[in-house]
Amino acid sequence: MRHGFVHIPLLPEQAADGSQPSMSLDMIVEGLRLVAQVCIAHDSDILVSGGTIC
Repeated sequence: MRHGFVHIPLLPEQAADGSQPSMSLDMIVEGLRLVAQVCIAHDSDILVSGGTIC
């Protein structure tokens, strides 16, 4: 079974003081729509990792 993880940032009203990243709900929904579309369209994965461990 294929699976994955998608980090969803806070909504702007949740990060009102500006100290944390945020994204509008419309942009989050569009991003998740694109993720679902790509998952449906592609049968194989590539091994790519990114980010850092704090």
